[in-house]
Amino acid sequence: MKKIHLLPIAFIGVTALLAFSNSSDYSVELSAYKQSHVLDNNGASAGKTGAPGENNCTQCHTGTAQSGAGVNTVVMTEGANVVTSYTPGTVYNVAISLANPSTINGFQIVALNGSNAQAGTISIIPASGTQLKNGASGKKYVTHTLAGNVQSTWAFQWTAPATNVGNVTFYLATNKTNAQDNNSGDVIYLSQHIFGSVAGIEENQQDISLELGFNSADNTLIVNYNTLTAGESMLNLVDLNGKSVFNESIGSTEIGENKKEVRLPSDLQSGVYIAHLNINNNFTSKKIYIQK
Repeated sequence: MKKIHLLPIAFIGVTALLAFSNSSDYSVELSAYKQSHVLDNNGASAGKTGAPGENNCTQCHTGTAQSGAGVNTVVMTEGANVVTSYTPGTVYNVAISLANPSTINGFQIVALNGSNAQAGTISIIPASGTQLKNGASGKKYVTHTLAGNVQSTWAFQWTAPATNVGNVTFYLATNKTNAQDNNSGDVIYLSQHIFGSVAGIEENQQDISLELGFNSADNTLIVNYNTLTAGESMLNLVDLNGKSVFNESIGSTEIGENKKEVRLPSDLQSGVYIAHLNINNNFTSKKIYIQK
């Protein structure tokens, strides 16, 4: 007579029942997770740009934030003209783009003055895939919508501050995802894009006279300037797309004649740039053609 092994059969049945139960629970958990991730796809919560004192997208997406130089672009235009400085009270179109995008992408951007307070006002362009989110201390953030996360370019309008507030920095975080509907495997790019004030340049031209030269032999920018202002100096080099490609302290400045030789990044391409010289929050700008 054959023996009937009931225990293994019963064990298999119980295991299958537990597997079915666990599968059901897992489906509920997965559904809840996806729902929360879809909400995140619908734009990041405020304060994720990497601006001073802020978090960035890695708070919700695993991975390490990387430099957005050469990846993130912010272009500001007035009519058909690309500008690298703002006139107080003027309305500009601002276009953001992400190089080599995925099929699913995201971003968040904020415009701050030198005190890290909101600079200017934001208006959303209909059907641009963007939306506005309110943050702490009156800050306004532009981020993607659910429909906008299939884009790699976005646009909005920015009205410059009514008065000259000095340099305005757009802090931008972009997310190039792996399009797998989860929060891992994404790449976060952080960048800063600085726009000076035309009014400030005009006001300070009589206080700061600036001449620039370029020495291709050692890849240095020669900065000669005469100033009535003393203090710490910053040099910001911006390309004609409005992207900051170099931003560095160049030391202290004395009243009168000054000369600085500034070594530029080795991978900086030949082209026309705008050099913004900031001396103790007094600044002027000048174009320079760099030929390597």
